[in-house]
Formats: sequence, C-alpha cells, structure tokens
Amino acid sequence: RIRPWTGHFLFVCTGHLPASDRTAVLLREKSLLLGGFKPLRDGLYVRPDNIDADASTLGKRLHDNGLERDAIMTTGHWINTHADSTLQALWKPDRLNAGYLRDTEALAAWLHHHVNSPIDQAAHDSWFLGARAIRSVVYDPLLPSEWIDTTSRHAFFETVKAVDDTGRAIWLRYLAQVSA
Repeated sequence: RIRPWTGHFLFVCTGHLPASDRTAVLLREKSLLLGGFKPLRDGLYVRPDNIDADASTLGKRLHDNGLERDAIMTTGHWINTHADSTLQALWKPDRLNAGYLRDTEALAAWLHHHVNSPIDQAAHDSWFLGARAIRSVVYDPLLPSEWIDTTSRHAFFETVKAVDDTGRAIWLRYLAQVSA
C-alpha cells in the first residue's frame, strides 16, 4: 500500500460535519485514525500522501470505515518553511521507530522461547501478544521513508506475521488437545 512520497499531503476537513451524533463522530475519528491521519487543527486532518494508488482509493477506504461522504478531501503542499518538522511531530516518528525495535525484539524473544511453555500458556501468550501486535500493524500510519525507519517497520511487520502464523499453529494443537 505504500508508494514513494512526493512531498504532498492529504487533508480531510470535517469542521462542517455535525458533532451532535456521537456515533458518527466516533466512526469518523476511527476511520481517520485507521487511515493514518492526525488532527492538525479542529476539523482538519492531515497525512503524507504516500499510500494507495491515489487519493480516491484512500477516500473510498475512509468512507467504507465510517467517514461521512460530506467530508472534504484534498491533496496539496503544506506551504510553511518548517512544514516537515511541524507535521512530523504529529506522528512522533522517533517513538514509532523505538516501538518497532522494542516490539520486534519482544516478539522475537517469545517466538524463540514459546516452545518451552506448556501449550495452554503458549496459547494464552500468543493470543494476547498477537492481538496487541496486529493492532499495532493495523493502526500503523505507514509514514514515508523520509520520516521513518522503514527497515525496522518491515522487520516488525514480518515478526508480527511470524507470531500470527505460530499462534495459529499453537491454537490448532491446543484445541486438538482439549477436545481429545
């Protein structure tokens, strides 16, 4: 889903949308969060334009996830001499990079040591570790390589896949054991 970043940003304006319907507001916010958007100002969200083939593909995904069709979406440059540092700060890339490294290390350690655990403990651990890791992948903003350590992100994503695959195998063994 990631493509090279050209320096453009995607903007979503929601300030004109009603705030009285709490369910609609929660769906809107969740959709924007899943899309990697951060609030820049009240009712104005932004993200680097580096995912999907084009903005309309992302727009469709946002609408499918709960963003109202009346939201205004546009692309463009942020005209500001400190744009990159100002906007990067919204996502805290250093924290994301540290999280990739920390979580990859923790998951890799579990992958290495789970074989020493009883099957019920391994199933329990895989459930909770896997759920947390998958949530991190789903909500990752997929920032451009200019802002993020893409090698660490890729290693984290691959480790999450390995944990998911291992967890599935553990659960199949566990279920076979408890149903026997």
